[in-house]
Amino acid sequence: MADGSGAAGKITMYFDVVSPFSYLAWLQLRQIESAWTDVQICLRPFKLGQVVRATKNVVPGAVPAKAKWAYIDLQRAASAAGISPIRMPAVFPFPTDNVLRFLSAFASDPPSLMLATGVFYNAIFTQGRAIVTPEDIRREIGTSLPSDVVETALRFAASPESRSVLKKTTEDALAAGAFGAPTIIVDVPNRKSQFFFGSDRFHQIAALFNRPLPDQQRAML
Repeated sequence: MADGSGAAGKITMYFDVVSPFSYLAWLQLRQIESAWTDVQICLRPFKLGQVVRATKNVVPGAVPAKAKWAYIDLQRAASAAGISPIRMPAVFPFPTDNVLRFLSAFASDPPSLMLATGVFYNAIFTQGRAIVTPEDIRREIGTSLPSDVVETALRFAASPESRSVLKKTTEDALAAGAFGAPTIIVDVPNRKSQFFFGSDRFHQIAALFNRPLPDQQRAML
């Protein structure tokens, strides 16, 4: 968020970098962050696989007919958003624990979390590169963040504390009703929290705030 107040409310997105639909939602949240400066944007990385297992859900890729449709749907959404076609890594899905723990290091630094998430999403779904190891993380982050910040975050990612933080975030997502990604929770003053799933519900979210979406987002609907 721009001013840090969140006076008009808060949008929390639980996501895993392995989720292409979370990438599409991240693109929209980035636009909202610029346009709705009084709304707090909170990114919370969580373990999608654990959520899927806990809820006995089935990911689209595990159902051949659904996987084919989901890929087509992704490309349509990318075209509508005016971005490059989604390019999946050769090995997919891939383990994301190291990336998620790295991102968890920025829980109290929303701008860096937003930036690093975008760097990883670009690498994964625009360049088609899996990010698994600390070396992969260093390669992709490059100079996007100061080297000392990156190394501090990598040390955190290797610590037991990062595992506890990621576990807690995943438990929070499940408690909120998550069964997949992206899971989006919207809090508006004097109203109950609202649950949304997927990257195509931002017109409904905008209605809660009684304001229009940024122009590009309307094209994505």
